[in-house]
Amino acid sequence: PVEKKSNIVFSGNHQTNYCEHLIRFSLGPVVSKLDFGLLNDIQDQSKAEITNSIVIPTENLIDVIPLIVAQLENPSVKKGLLKKLDDIKNSLKD
Repeated sequence: PVEKKSNIVFSGNHQTNYCEHLIRFSLGPVVSKLDFGLLNDIQDQSKAEITNSIVIPTENLIDVIPLIVAQLENPSVKKGLLKKLDDIKNSLKD
């Protein structure tokens, strides 16, 4: 991972896409594929719409999994998430 934020830049063709779920994935010896998408809760929940697919070197995917888990287990991250959820709940009460 890049340690300094100043070393990270967005490419000219960078895109941000919203996806609700990891719909499916496949792991291969060289590359892996992650399919993200949406579930239509109003209509037929048995159908998912894949909106984005990411193909990533399997080695890089394996390397990042412990970082994601560590971030989720970090007490300050948990505290921050809980505070944001409490803020949302409190704004709805007012």
